[in-house]
Amino acid sequence: MPASIERGTNRVERPFITLPSKRERGPIDYSKVEVAGHELNHTLAALGMGITPHFLSVRPEGETLGRTIFLGEIDLRSFQIIASAGAIHSPGGHAHGYGSDMSKVRLIRDLYKGMPEDEAKIKAQTAIGQYSPRVRRRAAEIIAYFGEVQGSLIVDILKQAEHEVRFEEMGIEPDNTSFVIEQKSAINTYTQIDYLEKGW
Repeated sequence: MPASIERGTNRVERPFITLPSKRERGPIDYSKVEVAGHELNHTLAALGMGITPHFLSVRPEGETLGRTIFLGEIDLRSFQIIASAGAIHSPGGHAHGYGSDMSKVRLIRDLYKGMPEDEAKIKAQTAIGQYSPRVRRRAAEIIAYFGEVQGSLIVDILKQAEHEVRFEEMGIEPDNTSFVIEQKSAINTYTQIDYLEKGW
């Protein structure tokens, strides 16, 4: 399930959303959680370099199961790190859909004297490793619940996930504390990384 990149424009409009507690989210669609974990890995690698994605989606569209869209241009070195993050095991324990991500990393390496793919993966792993697998898994569950979230919400989603995991580790059921965040409408140029359904 390779990833693809696309440039274009996109409009996202959402007034306000509430990050629900674990109890409020109800049953989990684990197939979407796996896709959300893959997209979250791209996002965490980007955030580690100070790049915030425009939005993430785990809603199927065409041949893609999910996508992470970034505003504007991303330098080739940063793109290699972000793309290689898809090859890091997602919070569910497996890496899927990264074949095309890694082919882009190799293409940049070969054509533009970019960094070796192992170096890009190590840098991606460093950024992703700032969050425990349990926190990343919980954040992926929240993303899967919404289906689509603006990139500006990822930090709040990670805080919610950390909150829930911390309480569970203490043996306390997390309360219904939730965050209300304004999502703004935007029309911008974007860079898109897709999680494709077919092929490797």
